[in-house]
Amino acid sequence: MSERDLAELFEGIDRPRPLPPLLRADLEIGLTGVAPVLVGAEAARPVPEDLRQRLEASLLPAPPMPRRLHRRVTASLAGPPPALVRLTAAAAAIVVLAGLLVTAGRDATDDRVATSPTAPVEPRAGVDREGLPGPDGAGPAPGAPEPPPFVALPPPGAPEGGASPSAGGQAGGQADAGGGGGSGGDVSAGPTAGGADELLVVLDGDGSVAAEGFRAYLRLLNEAGGVGGRPVLTVGTDGPTSGAVASVNLGAAAVAADGGAMPPWVEGVLFETLHVTDAPLRGAVTSLASPLEAQARLAVARAYPSSGVGERAAVYVDAASPWGEVAGAFERALRDRGVTPLRVPFDRGAPTLVAADAAFLALPPDAVAAWLAVASGRPPPRSGTWGVGSAWIDASVDDAAAAALQVLSPYAPARGEELDALRDALGHPLSAEAVHGWVTAKAIAFLLFDNGGAVLDEASLDRLVGWSSSWSPPFEVRPGTRARTPEAVPLRPEQGAFRADGPFERAPS
Repeated sequence: MSERDLAELFEGIDRPRPLPPLLRADLEIGLTGVAPVLVGAEAARPVPEDLRQRLEASLLPAPPMPRRLHRRVTASLAGPPPALVRLTAAAAAIVVLAGLLVTAGRDATDDRVATSPTAPVEPRAGVDREGLPGPDGAGPAPGAPEPPPFVALPPPGAPEGGASPSAGGQAGGQADAGGGGGSGGDVSAGPTAGGADELLVVLDGDGSVAAEGFRAYLRLLNEAGGVGGRPVLTVGTDGPTSGAVASVNLGAAAVAADGGAMPPWVEGVLFETLHVTDAPLRGAVTSLASPLEAQARLAVARAYPSSGVGERAAVYVDAASPWGEVAGAFERALRDRGVTPLRVPFDRGAPTLVAADAAFLALPPDAVAAWLAVASGRPPPRSGTWGVGSAWIDASVDDAAAAALQVLSPYAPARGEELDALRDALGHPLSAEAVHGWVTAKAIAFLLFDNGGAVLDEASLDRLVGWSSSWSPPFEVRPGTRARTPEAVPLRPEQGAFRADGPFERAPS
């Protein structure tokens, strides 16, 4: 007989096949004495929770196994038994199954094998535990679902709870940039009821739309297990901030002074607001958004690609900081193109519009919405209406279309699941403010995974270079600063939302 004949003869001999019915019945009766007990026993079902936790504990030595192997092991504990390949393997599977049934029955009736409850822990004063899953904010519930792909994960090859290797890689769709990692001591704030240390972030500007986006990301992160099992929580600037790993300002204006001087409540590095100018972005101060002046220069370059000699442009400005600086950036760029700027103070209570060939908005989001509500009832300026990132407000998209508004934004809408997740978490239309909060939380999570949960310092910020937020290009900064570049992408109102109208651009100097 030839080798080919032998191959055909034995083809498929090792494929899975069921036990003969009589042999299966004999085995069931011999093992349990009651055949009906095993009816449907091969169906998929979860292992009893107490047994599952004990099995996990026995399978997870210290240090813990790699995250991907951990997921495969824990997923297999809740799934169906493997296919019956050989007769001996089938018999062994039934033996194990019968043992599990006996154990499940004992767990249901004998409270002595139940897991003992964890002792309650007093929460640290001033720490916001809102959004933590599990009872009493105790951390992720056992068997938490797989995190969405856009939630920060350790870079490939990184040890659990430690720094990543210097080589680049991808983690949850995010690039791991080479360079030095952050450093710092233990920043734990005491154990939670789940036994994990809290990672605290100081948050200024709570209650803003940007803070909504920030908290929305942290909720997903903590539901997925936090950073190495440690939840990331926020603490206000009016309470004890010692031990926090980073600080975030999501208020109406920057809090760092020119040159990066810090407010007294700052711990670690400071991530600044969406509405930030170039001056404070130095040293340990950065922003995931670009400077407003650069966005303003790009808006003028779009409105007047070459020259606008003879035209007049109205520059609407809010009295609060930093909008005077933004208006100044508009005016300088307009004069460079031969356009005469007209500065118009804008009062939300008594809005005034002036006749001009173009309109430029140096306004915060609420003032932009008020301006559009008035302007939408009038013919748009011949050379258009132009705004910076504060003008991306999907809730005002109809008025924006009527006013021919175009926005030079530091962020473009992401696609797919991540965009839907942020919209669902907000419960209202998207805006650049909400995106900025989300992206800032995402960057902090990435850096905490990268350095194992230590305090973020200037070296940590260097690790952001090359990291992609999904809402803007891979992060890079202008030489000698922490100011992001490329600075903006053009957005247009279209089909009920703002959409990208071209690539990201670098601002002219």
